[in-house]
Amino acid sequence: MAKFNPLKTGNTRVFLVEGRARPDHKPAYQSAMKAGSVSQSQGDVEKIEIPSDVEVGAFTEVASIRGQADRPTMTLTGLYAADLKSELLRLAKKRCAVDVHINIGQCTDPSDHNKYTKKVIIEDVSLTSYGTDELGALSGDENAKVNETADISGREVYEIIPVKWGERAGDVITTELIDAVICDTPSCGDCQTESGGCSKFFAITVAAGGSPGTPPDLVYSLDSGTTWYADDIDTLATAEAPDQLACFGSYIIVVSEAAQNLHYNLLSLFDGTTPDADWTAIATGFRTDVGTGPTCISSAPSGRIAFIAGSGGFIYKMTDPTAGVTLLDAGVANPLGVYNDIDAWSDEFAVAVGAAGIVAKTENGDVWAAVTGPVGIAVDLTCVVVKSKTEWFVGGNDGNLYYTLDAGVTWATKAFLGSGAGSVEALSIANDSIMYMAHTTAAPLGRILRSIDGGYDWVVCPEGLGSLPANDKINAIASCKHNPDMVFGVGLADDASDGFIVVGSD
Repeated sequence: MAKFNPLKTGNTRVFLVEGRARPDHKPAYQSAMKAGSVSQSQGDVEKIEIPSDVEVGAFTEVASIRGQADRPTMTLTGLYAADLKSELLRLAKKRCAVDVHINIGQCTDPSDHNKYTKKVIIEDVSLTSYGTDELGALSGDENAKVNETADISGREVYEIIPVKWGERAGDVITTELIDAVICDTPSCGDCQTESGGCSKFFAITVAAGGSPGTPPDLVYSLDSGTTWYADDIDTLATAEAPDQLACFGSYIIVVSEAAQNLHYNLLSLFDGTTPDADWTAIATGFRTDVGTGPTCISSAPSGRIAFIAGSGGFIYKMTDPTAGVTLLDAGVANPLGVYNDIDAWSDEFAVAVGAAGIVAKTENGDVWAAVTGPVGIAVDLTCVVVKSKTEWFVGGNDGNLYYTLDAGVTWATKAFLGSGAGSVEALSIANDSIMYMAHTTAAPLGRILRSIDGGYDWVVCPEGLGSLPANDKINAIASCKHNPDMVFGVGLADDASDGFIVVGSD
């Protein structure tokens, strides 16, 4: 029997994040508050019946319909103070959303929200009612402490634990990996392979040297990193490196600045048994001038549109990989050079960053405009993630993490252990609270940091068991929105030639 430690109610503590998780919102410890029971209906089941073929008056269930899950609810209880205003009453009357963190841990600092053996997070919480016990007494037997309570309703509830790390696919990869993505959705196995939504992971490598050399590989796993496969991207020559990849509907897309085109294949062909799935290269719509190739791609959450940016400040839109791309901006928003990363928040809104501190955005999916960035032209911006139309995070090759809460009007620097040296290589958002960052120190040494509070604090991994493999650089991170404790990191091993994959899991 596996080791099991039952929870004791005295080993939990409550933290509230007023205004929700953000890089400027610190979780506040509630020393005189307790969390009640979590309740969430997962949806009633309605039977679909037809008359029985064998018994008159009887019916046979032929299918069922599962209803939508309800919002998670809980009651927060605190001691009502005689000399302080009530925090619960203030938040209830303010009527603005908060996040609730319930830390669980026996041998941890109870007042440190980053120290836990398990944490329950309820996001986007509304305080729907407030009340107190009786405030007075008419006799001695009524003299007692007074509690206050607030009923809460959230948008989502989930658990996290310190992530455990381990190296994977050592027998499959031989060259540096440069980008990674998870292409999966939850399924009960009715229409596709059963999955929790974090099983199908894809990454790309640089080409192998030697004579003869081999093309870059697509390395993938279909079981969250237990079993691994590799397939040549046969439309890329050995001298044509890929840059980034993206999921797009039923396709996997790879862009290459060197080849000045995109390469696509059906995701369904990467099943672990189909040998050497043939790729297709498309150059339609791309400029073929020297120094105009695509360097980065991001698919919108809808899966209907992808934005592609590249050298020369060129930006494209793709709605069908088989038909190529449409040019949106020929270097007007960025006349200084190359884009390094792009993130599409929706079909209409995306942000791109690049060399010489450039930042550009679109608000309608077509017209791009320059935005004043966080730094000058001496710093290259390496990566970007968009949490909302106003909240963005950007990494730089100066080792700093920058954020804006007003769509680039103003910027702030978010310090973390080791910031200001090396380079922030990659960022990934699992959900509104959980984020990951890849940072390469000047050593060089690649590290992964995790934030559990929307970017306010960053903790160097590992938090839990295992270790990150020795490496020179982590180029990309892929986290899973369906399980924020599942994350993949890829990069360059510490021998400056081999690649590596590290998997974090619960």
